Amino acid sequence: MVLGLPLFSVLPPFPSPEQLWEEEEEGELFSYALEVISLSEGAYFHEKEYKALTQKLSPALGNYYLVQIFEGYFLNSGAQAVLITDIDDLDVFAWKLERIIEAYRYFGATRVPAILESHRKKILLWNQQILELNAKESETGTDLSPQYEPVWAKFDALDDPIYEAIGEDFTSGAIYEMIRKHPSSFREGSDRVPGREDVSKPGPAWGKLALSFLALWYGSFSVLLRLKRPGLFWKLSYMQHSYGKRLGTAIHVFIYTVLPLIYGMLMFARAFQG
Repeated sequence: MVLGLPLFSVLPPFPSPEQLWEEEEEGELFSYALEVISLSEGAYFHEKEYKALTQKLSPALGNYYLVQIFEGYFLNSGAQAVLITDIDDLDVFAWKLERIIEAYRYFGATRVPAILESHRKKILLWNQQILELNAKESETGTDLSPQYEPVWAKFDALDDPIYEAIGEDFTSGAIYEMIRKHPSSFREGSDRVPGREDVSKPGPAWGKLALSFLALWYGSFSVLLRLKRPGLFWKLSYMQHSYGKRLGTAIHVFIYTVLPLIYGMLMFARAFQG
């Protein structure tokens, strides 16, 4: 129940066969997965994500979501964006890393999961080192960027091998072929009632709407942190050291504040354009 209404009254319909056929261009199935996650139980996004991946999304859809998230962030920002945890619970990150490895293998990939598996213990160790530095920097208020840099460099060294592996595996091709040949496998196991979309009323594109709210929340929260707790932006020190204080700050503000707000507003507009 949500606000006293049955859960299905606020969920979007499962993408139609026509939409699934155009998934590579439109991404409706991915938006659907995000909407299921956003409406799952949990106070934080990683809690909602865990709930959806373990109880609501089908194996095919959950694995599709994990591969898309991994490759999307990696191709945009490199290994640091996907292999450094953004929460303090390393056990949750370790679980998600294992699930990403399984997701690639599910679709027949070999190179990416092999690299992640062979470096898994090191990745977790490096993350532990970063969490310890985060705590120390927060406690002392001291800029520890020189101590971060050797750890960041280890992640950066994985950029080229993972990039090449993604190209060789071409997992996205296997995914889109599976979506077209076996669309029902992406639906089974979700929290939907079969046939519910037949009685759904027209409305906004809920997946895009969820994405817009998530991006706008992130951008707004980023603004608040900059005003109240700027020391929590540990990547800011790295960028200032690499590009100079002024340019590094500008790049960080653009990537982590301006872009999410722009993206959120664009997705909000697109949600009501169908």
